[in-house]
Amino acid sequence: MSRTDTERFTEAVNYLRALSPALGADIVTNSAGRAAQLGASISLEGAGYWKSGTANQHSAVRALLLCHQVYLKPPYAKTDLATSGDAAKSSLRTKTEDQVKRAILCYLPTLNPTLEGFARAAEAIKKPDGDFVWETRTRDDQTLGLNPVCFNAVKVWLFNAGFVSLRWLATKGMLIDAHRANSHLGDGQIIQKDQVKNMPRGQIFNFHVNNHKEVCHWGVSLGSGWAAGANTTPSAAAGGVTKSVNFRNGGNSVYGEFTLESSAEVCKLKYTPHGQPVQDITIRQIDPTAVATYF
Repeated sequence: MSRTDTERFTEAVNYLRALSPALGADIVTNSAGRAAQLGASISLEGAGYWKSGTANQHSAVRALLLCHQVYLKPPYAKTDLATSGDAAKSSLRTKTEDQVKRAILCYLPTLNPTLEGFARAAEAIKKPDGDFVWETRTRDDQTLGLNPVCFNAVKVWLFNAGFVSLRWLATKGMLIDAHRANSHLGDGQIIQKDQVKNMPRGQIFNFHVNNHKEVCHWGVSLGSGWAAGANTTPSAAAGGVTKSVNFRNGGNSVYGEFTLESSAEVCKLKYTPHGQPVQDITIRQIDPTAVATYF
């Protein structure tokens, strides 16, 4: 006898509770009054599962699909990010239960993410291509998505390193723009320009115009004075001076590894109004392990 929509919803919630009590409780809170509707949306009927996988794997897939339906669509997310439901069901059909579990856990930050893991993510995930498909995105993905902006690359690296979850990306992460980047990525501490070359590995750097955070550049320190970033301006001129960013490993403005000092100097010139003397910039160092707004 087949399940009712409400029974299917309850089974998925129970699977999530067994995997993570906190996630199970949160999904119940955010699905109030919609049990039957959501239960219908996670049915595997007609998706070929009758000849693939096990009963436990099917339960895991329905639990993951429930996360997609609750967290990637309004009212939780401001826009509908779950637009590939049938493709997601198809792609999950060949995954093991453990693989599906790992995908579910992307809706939570990992336990004790590290600065080293964050730096490694910035070094490894550098390809500026590929659509960001929310239903299939996991921490194994190695692309930044199309046309990454500097602060958007930082949020992808935070996700891949486990500091933030898909729930954070779908809510706070979607709000990030130049005006609100510090509100969601953190303010950290202001450091002096002679300290930038000593910024520890795995810290976020933020250069911005004094008193104007919206004119900014973001990236991740790799230690020993080097950093990784996306959309890095390669050179700038002001006050009769021209400076260029010192890239390594064939880096460029789309994605590159570069010295923090040279990028800071280029930003100073870039941010100087035409015809005005070169001005200093504010340099911030942000420890992602100390940002309380990540979840």
